[in-house]
Amino acid sequence: MSDSTHTGPMLAADGTPLKRSLRRALRAQKMRALALIAPLLIFVLLTFIAPIVDMLFRSVENQIVGNTLPMTVEELRDWDATEVPDEQVFRALFFDLFLAAEAKEHTKLGSRLNYEKSGISSLFRTSGRDMNDIGEVFQDALEGIDPAFAEATTWVEMMSGGAGAEPNTRLMSNQIARLEALEATTFSGDAEFLPGAAISDILPNTARAYAAFAAFTQFVDGKSVTKEEPWEAVYAALALDLEDPATKTALENYAGPGADSLRAATAATLPPIAMREAFFESNKDWANTTFWETIKTYSPPYTTGYFLNAVDMEKTPQGIALRSEDERIYGILFQRTMFMSLMITFSCVALGYPVAWILANLPSRTAN
Repeated sequence: MSDSTHTGPMLAADGTPLKRSLRRALRAQKMRALALIAPLLIFVLLTFIAPIVDMLFRSVENQIVGNTLPMTVEELRDWDATEVPDEQVFRALFFDLFLAAEAKEHTKLGSRLNYEKSGISSLFRTSGRDMNDIGEVFQDALEGIDPAFAEATTWVEMMSGGAGAEPNTRLMSNQIARLEALEATTFSGDAEFLPGAAISDILPNTARAYAAFAAFTQFVDGKSVTKEEPWEAVYAALALDLEDPATKTALENYAGPGADSLRAATAATLPPIAMREAFFESNKDWANTTFWETIKTYSPPYTTGYFLNAVDMEKTPQGIALRSEDERIYGILFQRTMFMSLMITFSCVALGYPVAWILANLPSRTAN
């Protein structure tokens, strides 16, 4: 009789190593347990965790300023906040605010910034109504020079560069993307109108303004750009381009559609472009640097402003600072809440402890 010693790994009944078999069984148990709690886990994620994450994101999200006033924000980047911005900033504001007013989005921006600076809501609301009047001055002047400027077909032919002209697809794509950001939506379908590359180089402001008008007309209004007269902002953009000596020189040799009308406009005297004064006439608060500071301070896409407001603080161009005393309300409310909470707590202790002590020390026959 001989003894045999087993030196290999311990095996399970099916011949596999016992450790591997145990790991497999344990893994199967974990998967079954996960499958059992999966519906509850998904329910918690969708109804509890996801709303909290969304709320936390909204507490720092602040894209409305950049989406509504993109050119203005860019012009304000180097503004030092020592005096009212220059003419270039107001020109950018005009085109930004004109489009926002057409989309009925300027009041939303005013409401958002009004949380940071009281009075700014009415500033955007009143000025939004005056954008057409500011641009109408240039519209009347150009149509007086050549009645063809009042025709929708004239503008389509002139800004497209005519049949066979190379299109500026990037400009149109940028304007559609800007409109999508402003409207917080996505548009489908191809653009009906594409600006010509050559005329875009000669009249950059006009091409951008007309592309914005064409995109809005097609995708928001659902109309054809060939049947709609351009916005007043397009005429203002053309006047802005025509005041540049380089534009006048380029138009001398231009032979595309509308060349004669454009040369006639360069030879005429157009109203001076003074957007700064026009905005001051619309609302004197545009001369208040604190409103401009608010716009610049809250122009980044993300902000800590909401959290700072909760502790009576605010963001300024110089950094974080306490709000003025007449605006500090949350600190007072917090102090009152803490005072009432402590008073109620101590009152409960003062009333409850003696009763509890008496009950604890009563004889057992009378304690109940």
